[in-house]
Amino acid sequence: MYYSKLPSTFGILYSDLLRIHEGSFIDFLGAMGRGGTFQVRLIKGNPYVYYRFMDQGRQQVLYVGRETKELTAAISEIRSERQALADRRKALVATGAFVFDRESGQILRQLAFAGVFHAGAVLVGANAFLLYQNALGIRWNPTNVETLRTGDADIAQFSKFKVGTPLNIQDRLAEALAVLETKPLWTGLSNKAKPTKYRRAGDFDIEFLTPMIGPDTDKTVNLPWLGVSAQPLRFLNYVLEGAIRTVAFAGTDSFMVNVPDPARFALHKLIVSDRRAKSSRAKKEKDLAHACALLDWLVDNEPEWLQDAWQSLETRGPSWVHAAQTSFGKIPQPVQEKVITLGVLTRST
Repeated sequence: MYYSKLPSTFGILYSDLLRIHEGSFIDFLGAMGRGGTFQVRLIKGNPYVYYRFMDQGRQQVLYVGRETKELTAAISEIRSERQALADRRKALVATGAFVFDRESGQILRQLAFAGVFHAGAVLVGANAFLLYQNALGIRWNPTNVETLRTGDADIAQFSKFKVGTPLNIQDRLAEALAVLETKPLWTGLSNKAKPTKYRRAGDFDIEFLTPMIGPDTDKTVNLPWLGVSAQPLRFLNYVLEGAIRTVAFAGTDSFMVNVPDPARFALHKLIVSDRRAKSSRAKKEKDLAHACALLDWLVDNEPEWLQDAWQSLETRGPSWVHAAQTSFGKIPQPVQEKVITLGVLTRST
């Protein structure tokens, strides 16, 4: 087994803490001077919450998130629960919550407090994998400890939105990057465009990503709400759709972070592993390790999530299916057998 379950009390405490942070999310909108009203819209049969307000005489609509009972409760009753927050945070850490190391925690804390995740950005990569421990009430038992180590923070956001616009936090993000003493890095020789990556001393990178739409390109994409540019990546739109919120712990603080749906994250890792160059062997193995651990948990606990994610992937085309199945055949056979019984992934022939 690739994971260990935390005590049942963890789930109860965690749900309560998430509810309190949902309230903090709504408070953040008020702190930004965005007085307005909340509305629920149905998109493809799913309810999503939006925040409508007037800005300089023009009506604006901000995306808040998919409607959940936690979000509904937070909207219905917004109140200060600082002491309750501190008490639950302490109890969760004592019960086994995952806490980021000092450097990763400091970076994610600054980004969160700047409003990056309130603006709809999603944490992807190894740090998202680590955060699933809190969202799923588990601790990973990796066979290779390297799968839990990362020297970067990958932040992804769509460059276009069908309904509403994200919260504009470019000034707050610029301040956060300055506090973190980062230096901008450009991927090309020209530095006319805004950078997609920022580096701290010690080679810890903060990189901004966005889905690649249309033909393959190396041209960066502007994310005006964040005030940065982003590196476009193929297949990223799949993993950003249906992102969920989880609570991250860093030092004595806790804050909400958006992470991909765990089932989509697992399948995306299979695709990414297949697409990597042969020279990136270590990254390919890390992708497979993350996918394998999540697939193991999904089959045991939420097989419907995996089935839904696979059905969505199949609609993307045969190249997506082939890439996922090719990598699937490289993970340990016991996990393969468990997944195959669900009637989703099969070994590539």
